[in-house]
Amino acid sequence: MLVHAVRAEADGRALSLTFTAAGSVRDPRVIAALEGRLAQGLPPRAAHTALVSLGKQRKNAPLELLTRRATEVGFGGWAQGGALLGLAESRRGGVVELVIDAIKHGQLAPDARPWGPRSLALCLSWLQEGARKQRVRET
Repeated sequence: MLVHAVRAEADGRALSLTFTAAGSVRDPRVIAALEGRLAQGLPPRAAHTALVSLGKQRKNAPLELLTRRATEVGFGGWAQGGALLGLAESRRGGVVELVIDAIKHGQLAPDARPWGPRSLALCLSWLQEGARKQRVRET
């Protein structure tokens, strides 16, 4: 039923909540449904939530999609910020560097800039203590 809701929901008021709920379930069908909705085009906040929910799929998160979307500028920075948070939510190796690079090298649109530090903080929260301390000193 949840996958059906992700695929079929049309009410803009319910999209983000539906996608957030889907993010709490790690399942390949959820990934496919969210990717399908993103491919169709979504309002900015719904795209943000879909990208975060894809990241919450952890080891099955589509890193290529999230990495690409983290470089795309869009209305209000919503999708770019969602992709950054999605990368952080994935808890996968290498995403810390992607997030730091996005922040340091000016890859973020002005509207997406607030999501950079939030994404980095999320990454730091799941790193081991030694690695976390090292990254805090570096950044």
